[in-house]
Amino acid sequence: MSKIKLYIYIFNIYILFFIIFLTITKINAIEILIRNNDNLLNLNDIIFKNQIDNKLTLNFIDHYYDMTKFPNCLDIKSLTDTSIIGNSNGTVFDFKNDKMGYLKITHDGNGKAIVIKNIIFKNYYNKGFIRTKNEISLISFIALSDNFSFAISNCTFQNSYNNIIYLDITTSISTLVNPIIIENCNFYNNYEQIIKNYHHYSYYYPYIYKDISINIKNCNFINNRGLVQSMLSLITFENCYFSKIEKDSLNETKGAFYQSQFGGEYLIIKNSLFENINIDTETPLIYGSYLELEILNTTFSNCYSNYGYLINLYKNIYMRPIKIVNTSFINTCTIFNGNSNTFEITGSSFRNITLKNSLPAIIDSVYSDINISNTEFIDLNITSSLFNNQSKNIFLDNITFKNINTNSKALLKFEYNNFYINNLKVDNIKCNGDIRYSSLILINSVEKKYNIHIKGLSITNSISNGPFIVIMGEAVEFILEDSNIHNVKSYGPIIDIISNDNKVTIKDSNITNNKNEDKEDDGIFHFENSLKIEIYESRFENNNSKYDGGAICIKNILNLELNLTDNIFIKNRARNGGALYLSDKKVNNKNDYSKEKRNTNYMDNNYNNDDDDKLNNTKKNIINIKNTKFFKNKANNFGGAIFYEFTNQYYDIKTSNNEILNNNAGIMGGGIHSNNWTNTNFIDTYNNKIDNNTVISYFKNDYSSKISYISLDTKLVDNLIETHSGQPFQLQFSLYDDYDNVITDITKYYSSMILKITIKEIQQFDKLNNNINNKKRDDNEYSIYGNICSFINGVCTLNQLQIFSFPKTYLVKVVIENYNDKVVFQFKDIKIKINDCDDEQIKIYNKNGLLYCENPKCNPNCPVDISAYCKKYYNESINNPNLNICECLPGYNGIYCENKIFIDYSEINEIILITTLICISIIILFIIFTIYNKKKSVVNDTGIIKICIISIGIILYFISSLFLTYSDFLDCYFFILFKHVGILLIISMLYLIISVNFELGFGNNKNDNTINNLIFKTTSIQEEGENEEQYSNNIEANNEISGNSISSIKNILNQIKKNKKLNSKNTINEVNESVLQKIKKIKNIFFEIILFDFILICILILFLFFKYMNHQKDNDINSNIIKNKNNEWSFKCDLNEMDFIFNSLEFISFIKIAIMGNRILEFSNIFKITKYITYSIQFAVIFGPLANIVSFIFLNNQRYGKIKFDFYFNSLFNFIIFISISWEKIYLIIKGKGNDSTKYFIYRRHDLCEKHSSTTCSCKLNITNIELLNYTQNSIMFYKICTSFYEIIDGKITYISNESKIDILYNSNIFPHNNH
Repeated sequence: MSKIKLYIYIFNIYILFFIIFLTITKINAIEILIRNNDNLLNLNDIIFKNQIDNKLTLNFIDHYYDMTKFPNCLDIKSLTDTSIIGNSNGTVFDFKNDKMGYLKITHDGNGKAIVIKNIIFKNYYNKGFIRTKNEISLISFIALSDNFSFAISNCTFQNSYNNIIYLDITTSISTLVNPIIIENCNFYNNYEQIIKNYHHYSYYYPYIYKDISINIKNCNFINNRGLVQSMLSLITFENCYFSKIEKDSLNETKGAFYQSQFGGEYLIIKNSLFENINIDTETPLIYGSYLELEILNTTFSNCYSNYGYLINLYKNIYMRPIKIVNTSFINTCTIFNGNSNTFEITGSSFRNITLKNSLPAIIDSVYSDINISNTEFIDLNITSSLFNNQSKNIFLDNITFKNINTNSKALLKFEYNNFYINNLKVDNIKCNGDIRYSSLILINSVEKKYNIHIKGLSITNSISNGPFIVIMGEAVEFILEDSNIHNVKSYGPIIDIISNDNKVTIKDSNITNNKNEDKEDDGIFHFENSLKIEIYESRFENNNSKYDGGAICIKNILNLELNLTDNIFIKNRARNGGALYLSDKKVNNKNDYSKEKRNTNYMDNNYNNDDDDKLNNTKKNIINIKNTKFFKNKANNFGGAIFYEFTNQYYDIKTSNNEILNNNAGIMGGGIHSNNWTNTNFIDTYNNKIDNNTVISYFKNDYSSKISYISLDTKLVDNLIETHSGQPFQLQFSLYDDYDNVITDITKYYSSMILKITIKEIQQFDKLNNNINNKKRDDNEYSIYGNICSFINGVCTLNQLQIFSFPKTYLVKVVIENYNDKVVFQFKDIKIKINDCDDEQIKIYNKNGLLYCENPKCNPNCPVDISAYCKKYYNESINNPNLNICECLPGYNGIYCENKIFIDYSEINEIILITTLICISIIILFIIFTIYNKKKSVVNDTGIIKICIISIGIILYFISSLFLTYSDFLDCYFFILFKHVGILLIISMLYLIISVNFELGFGNNKNDNTINNLIFKTTSIQEEGENEEQYSNNIEANNEISGNSISSIKNILNQIKKNKKLNSKNTINEVNESVLQKIKKIKNIFFEIILFDFILICILILFLFFKYMNHQKDNDINSNIIKNKNNEWSFKCDLNEMDFIFNSLEFISFIKIAIMGNRILEFSNIFKITKYITYSIQFAVIFGPLANIVSFIFLNNQRYGKIKFDFYFNSLFNFIIFISISWEKIYLIIKGKGNDSTKYFIYRRHDLCEKHSSTTCSCKLNITNIELLNYTQNSIMFYKICTSFYEIIDGKITYISNESKIDILYNSNIFPHNNH
């Protein structure tokens, strides 16, 4: 309860204090109610007498007051806080076009507040005063110090013909606490200034405007004239509306809405709207001298002035920026005018602006800095640029240009200023000015270095009647990065930099689908004069220039430093240089923007070698191109990817890791074309990939140059041509480029170029008078015909060049017509010596009396120069075909030399036939002899089948000789067939014999000794006391064993077939593995030979057959007839080349057999025939295949000599082979030793004698004759078993396997048996 009482007590005290406060307030405030019908003439006295308390309120409670009833001046002093208040609906003060009742407020700086509220002021007119700047205003506020408060609220001012509010304020240096406030007011249809202030100050300082602050909020200004005149004050318009503003009637007024009277003023406009303003006098909306201006969140719509500008600002002395933030300018005239300003425009937009004058559309302020960010320029239709070209520095950040049409020289035109752009988006811009003189950006650096930095530039879907961006003047540093230029069509380059001194950097940019429509201006990017260019990581794609340089054109080079790194040039197109064009050729270089033609047509070929036109050839120029790709670019004329012409400057060119692929040119240089006058090589082909570049899409031409030199193709001795008068002769010349390639002019570009031959007599030395014979000669002493030709595919041929003259010597002069460029003749002076007529020629004189030589003419039936020649009948003057004699050429005969004289083979055929029959007969007799003695061991053991096959091969070889003089294809066919089938049989058998003995023979190898001990040692050793009778009996037994060896093999195989148990089943594991390997290897050799022979014979027969069938289809008999060295004719066989190939293969085969044979010469356990074969091959190979190879190379056009050479040497070859296989058998059989195997088989019976280093002396005899015979018999049996593969048993062919051969070896007691 005590707490509740306490709360009640506190509440009562609070109520008491509140009542006391209300009482005191009521006592200190006076309110005077004033009505329209009151006597108001003494109102000033009433006001004065009641200003005794803290606050005085004049409450005009009626709706309407007739101000003519008021005193002349309503004079209010700031003795108390004073308020003039109308009713809530607004009290009307009607001045009825008079000045009676105007307000004069005097404030003595005592801090009192003056308030005017809810009053409608209308029809104020001070008729008694001429309109001056000092006239009486409707409301005059005079403050004697800066300690005051003045506010006008909820008032309306309309139809006033004089100034409405005049502020006369005296200040000291202080910070104004209570600004003048005008809020929620309306100003309608007023004819003179609305607000005018005058500032009295003790001394001036930079921020003096802070001493007076006028805040105008939530006000409407409609149809007023001359709104504000300010002096050294800060005026803020916030959330206001302005419409229909005109200049007032005072001549001195410079701004229809606002003017700064003295300088150093500050104007802020925010959250406001200006619309439907059309000032019909030459007065801007805002005029300021030394004015600081801020416009925030405001819209200007449909605002114009006949002055041409909305805002005129001069000389911002402290360079504080003019700030335009989040403001829209829609459908206005030029906005800013002045000089020496700093503009900061951000978050704003400029839209729907249409101007037909030549004023800059946005800012026309010289020597000013312009900084614009996050701003849009959309739907503009103007005739001039956006900004004054003499601004100091331009900074554009995140700017959008869209849907802009301009007829000016440039939308952005600058002089004397630096330029920086970041993120500028340009879309659908049309620069429709004069042809070649209308651009998006035009920059002239004039006399100083100019810095331009553009980053994030995006240009799309735009058109220009001139170069899109032009940079000219003295010196420029230009940077373009992270930019995209797409689908721009210009009448000139997209970027045209022609300043005297240029430093250009382009990186991370994409230049695509752009077109230069000017047929006399170059490139998408064009550069001139002194240049330092760096282009990195950029892409140039699908650009098209109707002149030179589909992507980049660099001309008029004074000095150059060019770096291209990591770029891509793809599908660009131009007249010359589909992607890149470089030239230091001096052409019209006018570094201004009024040129009619900047470039020259290099194809005019006007070579100028005047000294005044020469550049400094000691200047070093640098070109570096690295990691850059040129793909599918196209030039209508020259240089599908790159075109360059360097005159007499020095260039240090380095290129690496570049790709120039699939580019195309219309005339020459599918990849690169050089139009050089120097020997500069542009691309290092070793460090760069250049391929698949073409001319007219199909002719491969990676690089070319203009005509470098003309060569003489006709081979001359000492550059002298000796001919006869009137005799036609030929000269041929070729065009070459700098790469030493013949200019294959498939487009006939140089077809109009004419080469003409003229001659001049060489004055002869007169030996008799020891001086030069200088007698004058008649111009008619010679005639020349056929001395003009044109170049077709780079070749000019004078086929019928004729000179009619007496015997003299002339110097040839070559003249080029229809080509004005420099051409080097890369040949020595040509001399033509006109000789007297040859003995076989006829001397004839033409109508000019000039001698000429004529070859005799014969009857038309005489085949002159084919098979006959024409022999003259008269020596001079008469060339009668009916009298001249038709003489046959060697190799022809007949009345008209119609018959060919063929080689007569009758003699050599007779020799070949006799020799062949004799040789074949001998070989056949040998075969019969061999078959007859087939049971003799020397025949049986060495292999009768092998001997017969070799003999048949030799017979076939001799049979082929019968066709050696072939005269048709069929004879040639049989010659090749018999010859090579025969020699193939010989090679196969010789190789089989040598290889089997090589495998089964014993050398000094340890393994061979092991095999010898295992296989060939018999179980019982003969006693030493053997005698000759026993040896002879063993020899006879050998013949029986040899004859029955086949039967023994058959019996053992028959037992295997009947599944009888053999000894080898228990002992097979005892056989040395080497024996098995040898058996297998011999089997492989045998079957390889059979397969090899079969394949080669099939190939030979099939090839010959197809050749024969093709020959049958060829009906031209003369196609295979050739003339030999002796002028006789013979048949040329189409199989000669194949014969040469087989001869070469056979030569290699014989060499291989000889090498293997040499290795077994020191072997034992081999047949002696292997040694004979080895020795014979070493000689025979020279007379066989090698002789055929030699004759093919050296005697191919001497058929008769070749036949004799081949026959004699080949016969000797066959004879040597035959002797090697036959003599031993014939000799041993005749001697009765045909069964003694020791005579034809080698078995080592001696150990090595260290004393004599021999195994043939009798010092180390280790076995007896009987043992030797037994060992040789076992060895021969082992040979037979290893080389047997098939046997006929019971009328069936039985294959002998390797296992069966082991069984045969054991069961025939060749292997020793263990007794267990």
